[in-house]
Amino acid sequence: MEKILANLKKGIIAPCYLLYGEEEYLIHEALGKIIDCLVPESDRDFSLFDLDGENTDVDILIDNILTPSLLGGRKVILVRTPLFSHPEKIWLNSFRR
Repeated sequence: MEKILANLKKGIIAPCYLLYGEEEYLIHEALGKIIDCLVPESDRDFSLFDLDGENTDVDILIDNILTPSLLGGRKVILVRTPLFSHPEKIWLNSFRR
């Protein structure tokens, strides 16, 4: 985690970060630090999108990814509990289409 934060402070930003583990507190703490480095507090209303992966349609997620930032700068999309963490739901959803 320290290497990621050091890279973020240098402006080295990965297209995606996956945080996982047993300790939700540590994940939440790491997430807060990453968001603090990526999106200034004053820009979060228009540049930070927090989605629930279990209840968000994949098409809505794709629309969020493809839509440019309203402020013209960085856009961060946070997906909590993404579908790929529940493979059985992905399998079921593929038969509903």
